[in-house]
Amino acid sequence: MANIIGWLIAYMTMNKWLQNYADKIEQNAIPYLIVGAFIFIAAFLLITARCFKIAVASPIESLRTE
Repeated sequence: MANIIGWLIAYMTMNKWLQNYADKIEQNAIPYLIVGAFIFIAAFLLITARCFKIAVASPIESLRTE
């Protein structure tokens, strides 16, 4: 949710900033989609790795250290 709000704010800010130049520069959504895909993949891999680490951990070792 925060990522979508951040994209909208970044898009509007960049669009307003780019319109101040003499040569009008149009931006597209491709950079935003690439960054969003990278963030999604990174978060998915990190959460998956953490869940796998917890799943293979021995409950006896966890109880012994607590």
